[in-house]
Amino acid sequence: GIGYHSRDLTMNERRLIEKQAKEGNIRILFATTTLALGVNLPFKNVFFPKEFSVSPHVLENMMGRVGRGVRFSFGRAILTHKNGLNSYERKHPFITFKTNKKLYEFILKMVLFNSMNSEDLYLKYDLSLSSLDRAILYLETQGLIKKENGNIIPTLLGRILAISGISFPSYIKLKEIILHKKFNTYTELIYLITEIDDLSSFYIDTLPYEAYYNYFSMLYEEVKESMKDSQLFSFFNLPFGYLREKDLDKIRKTLIVKDFLKNSPIIRMEARYKTSAGILMEYLDRFLWILDIARKLLSVFELPYDKIEKIEGLVYDFGIVNEPILIIDNKRPDRVLFLGKNITLTKKQFDFLKVLALSCGEVVLYNSIMDDVWPSDYNISPKQISYHKGELTKKFKSVSEDMGVKLIQSAKGRGLYLNLKKNEVKIIDK
Repeated sequence: GIGYHSRDLTMNERRLIEKQAKEGNIRILFATTTLALGVNLPFKNVFFPKEFSVSPHVLENMMGRVGRGVRFSFGRAILTHKNGLNSYERKHPFITFKTNKKLYEFILKMVLFNSMNSEDLYLKYDLSLSSLDRAILYLETQGLIKKENGNIIPTLLGRILAISGISFPSYIKLKEIILHKKFNTYTELIYLITEIDDLSSFYIDTLPYEAYYNYFSMLYEEVKESMKDSQLFSFFNLPFGYLREKDLDKIRKTLIVKDFLKNSPIIRMEARYKTSAGILMEYLDRFLWILDIARKLLSVFELPYDKIEKIEGLVYDFGIVNEPILIIDNKRPDRVLFLGKNITLTKKQFDFLKVLALSCGEVVLYNSIMDDVWPSDYNISPKQISYHKGELTKKFKSVSEDMGVKLIQSAKGRGLYLNLKKNEVKIIDK
């Protein structure tokens, strides 16, 4: 009745453990962070030991794994504080900040959850008023929070960052890649993303450089071949002996992602990269997480089309979007389905949205919207379009912001467009 789940297990061993757990033959499971990979196991409780240091993203995923089987209707996460935790004794702060970046992450989440002035927080934090003011000013200048009617609220960008769980240094690097780096191929984009802290810090079994000189040289030449016309080629034109261990790590991780996108069998990837299936899948899961955040940032940043195309293309190939996000059924002009939720609409709102959906991702001119939505009304004005856009934005706001997407966007002076890809929208005619 006792099992062990680790990334060092082979794929077949992990599947065996998961099967036995789902059938109820394993009642206690000792697990590493592989439990964060989307494995839905029928356990009531997950315990975290006193010394357990992982990213917020991994911790949240591990907490969300339990209570998802058919046997139990709930799950419970139990965290053990290393010094014991009594919410009524507040003599010493439980939370301190070693870096400003950690402080910014904490304050942003407090703003998101409207806890800035709460007296009911169980955890005390060590923070002076001057530090708090500096943190708020910094977050405001970064466009992550704003002041409105005397309150501090998160912007759309701030919501994406706070909800995603990405570390602040990783967000800064990801933003730099999206806005300022040049990439013409998937290989360039993948290589740049591997430099992000949440990915560069991921440990894949270290291989002795001297013993595996020829192996790493082969991997280097393979990536170099893909970088011939790249902005990064000057780096890859260096002699192999100049490469550092962290450079080799990025090359290895780049090829892992490329092989996954080519549908290489996991057994073959285990042999090629000399590590276990669990480690490979854990890294790919983390890469996918960062890529999904990059996709959400596209709705906030103004980018040239070629960059959007590369990022969205990689997202599509990774299979993040499998089901339609928006479903419009002509038999039901009173509502649409958005991310599986019913959004009730008036007839005009339905027609307005459908006009944009028929040209998904493309700008629909204001005159075309007026002709299609109000075909027999010659007195219609652009104010009507602005009004309906505002009403639709309100109705989709709570769902679309959690997803990190502004559903309807404006092309200044021209028209509107639906901020979804064609494969994310389904229109049912019959």
